[in-house]
Amino acid sequence: EEAENQRKRWTRLTERVELQQTDFPLNEEEVAVLSIGTAEDIPDLLEIERLSYHGETPWNQKAFEHEMKNNRNALYLVLRVYDVAIGFIGSWFVEGEAHVTNIAIIPNYRRYGLASFLMEQMRHLAEADHNQLFSLEVRMSNTGAQELYRKLGFKDGKIKKAYYSEDHEDALEMSLVLKGHKKSGE
Repeated sequence: EEAENQRKRWTRLTERVELQQTDFPLNEEEVAVLSIGTAEDIPDLLEIERLSYHGETPWNQKAFEHEMKNNRNALYLVLRVYDVAIGFIGSWFVEGEAHVTNIAIIPNYRRYGLASFLMEQMRHLAEADHNQLFSLEVRMSNTGAQELYRKLGFKDGKIKKAYYSEDHEDALEMSLVLKGHKKSGE
């Protein structure tokens, strides 16, 4: 087990994981294709954010560069249709916890189940990497996302006051105990 921990500490997360499923059929013509994100995807991630957040980019270029180039515990998955990026999810795998840092699907591709697909794929990778917990924060006003996460098995946690720096909105912490693990006291 110590050897496994050493390997995890020194191997980039992107080099340790392997996608189980890469294709998500949208209709008879279109298929969304999943890949592991790289620094070359940053302009696409910024565009997805702009389209998803009314022209805003909650994570700027420098933040994504740090994630992709310097954070060995960060993992991004990118969805494309006809080579055009339409969505992504980012996560950190640290000390037994897979924490979703961001997820976005451009408006034209919402309601196809792509956010669920991204969450499920990240959960599979988290389980394969022996994480015990899958967690995230979500805006209190984003009730649609909260419903999705509950459908995926996430439980509500504490409220983090003034969590978001730009507008000081509160966040709801949510988590899911991963396969083969029980929360203490269960």
